[in-house]
Amino acid sequence: MSRLVLSSTLACLCACGGVAQKRRTFPVEVTHAAPAAANDSGWAVTLTKATAKVAPVRFFTGKVLLSSRWEFDPYLLIGGTAWAHPGHYLQGDALGELLTPKDLDLLAATPTELGLAEAVTGDYGSMQLTLDTVQLAGTATKDSVTVKFDTGAFTPPAPIEGVRFEKILEDEKGTARLTALTSVWLSRIDFSTAGTPNADGVSVFSSDSVAFNGFVRGVLDTSAYDVKWVAP
Repeated sequence: MSRLVLSSTLACLCACGGVAQKRRTFPVEVTHAAPAAANDSGWAVTLTKATAKVAPVRFFTGKVLLSSRWEFDPYLLIGGTAWAHPGHYLQGDALGELLTPKDLDLLAATPTELGLAEAVTGDYGSMQLTLDTVQLAGTATKDSVTVKFDTGAFTPPAPIEGVRFEKILEDEKGTARLTALTSVWLSRIDFSTAGTPNADGVSVFSSDSVAFNGFVRGVLDTSAYDVKWVAP
C-alpha cells in the first residue's frame, strides 16, 4: 500500500461515518529474544550475529484468529518451502505505517528504534512486517558436535502478514515493541545438514540446502514475531 493510499484511508477513518478517530504518531522499536533451549533437532545455538533490514511496517484493524506452526510441511515432499500462517485472517483497515527502512543489529543490548509510525487512534489487531536481508551466524552444539554456521542472507519474497498486535490505542504514550524470536527462526534447522565448512571453519548455508530451507520457514513463521505496547 502506497503512502498516498494509506493517507487517504487514514483521512477517511478520521472523517467518514462519524468515526471519532484522531491522527497520532508512536515510536516503533525492535529487539530480539535469544534461544533459551535446544531447537527441534536438539541443537543448542549461540548467536554471534543477527542482522535484518526492516521497513515498511504497517498496522491494521484485522485480528489474527489463529497463528501457529505447522507440524507437517507437505511441500517439503516435493522440494518446496512451507511455513506457518494465520488462519482466517483479513487485513481490515489500515491504521498506521512506518516506511523508513533501517538496518538492525538484533544482538544490540537495547531495543533499536525504527522511527515514528504515522497513525490514527483505533482498535489495532495486526501488523504487517517487511524484512530484508535477514542473516544469522553463530555456533550450534549437539552432543559432542559443534558447528560454526552462517545462514547466509534471506529476503522474504513478500511482507509477512498477520503478525498479532491487539491494542485499543487512544492518546496514551508508549511504544510498539517488536521482538524477533530468533529461537523460532532457528527451530527447524538441522545443523548436521549445514554443509562442508569453508577455510574459516564456517558452514555457510547454500540456498538449496535443507538447512537453509529450515531457516526460511522459521523467518516466515508469524509466531516468530511478538508485538507489544510498552508504556513509558
